[in-house]
Amino acid sequence: MTIDVSSRDTVDNKSLTASHQIKIGPQVPEPQRRTLYWSSYVADWSTFGNGGRYDHLVPPGEPSMPEGCIVEGVRGLLMDKIDGQIQPARGYETPQVSVNQGSVGFTVSRPEGLAPNSLTSQVHDWHNGFNIVRVKVVYDVLQPSGVDCEDTGGVLTTSP
Repeated sequence: MTIDVSSRDTVDNKSLTASHQIKIGPQVPEPQRRTLYWSSYVADWSTFGNGGRYDHLVPPGEPSMPEGCIVEGVRGLLMDKIDGQIQPARGYETPQVSVNQGSVGFTVSRPEGLAPNSLTSQVHDWHNGFNIVRVKVVYDVLQPSGVDCEDTGGVLTTSP
């Protein structure tokens, strides 16, 4: 695109003309926001009469998402056995960074210094008595155009 500008000085009646060329390149589409779930879950059973507090690195380094994918945040989803099926615990169907259900709970975070496409996360969970805690790790992802961030060899899925 070329823009031409001209003006005339009213004092000496001289004119000035300028031309400027602007090149417009192809539009780069905005990255797509996705929510992806780690396909398995962290599970801890308490020992007899004891509670437990454990830290897990999930998964420990590899695999990573394809180049260009960015983990914006990581959360967790409390899972439970309901009617014989493992599914999101009632009342906790929405992923959260932290859940405290009294007898069971968890917090999820990302260690410092990770590559943007790294799936490594830290799950800290607790339970007491005869309880079990099951936590799915949930990734909030920015996915660039033409890349499928779910393509990790079955480690990620679109639903719990």
